[in-house]
Amino acid sequence: MRKGTYDNSLEYFNSVIALKDRLEDRMGCSLYSLFPEISNDDILFVFQDRTKLTSLFEKR
Repeated sequence: MRKGTYDNSLEYFNSVIALKDRLEDRMGCSLYSLFPEISNDDILFVFQDRTKLTSLFEKR
């Protein structure tokens, strides 16, 4: 968000999310559950950041 977005930012972002989803499907659990030091608040911020990033892409 700090550096702005580029023409391929949405494609890159979607690829990263798809990779995360594939890993979670193969593992049968959330990546976040593997790291107990990550608090529920931090996980909530991840989803809020995802929403903010998506809105930036839509403005392009």
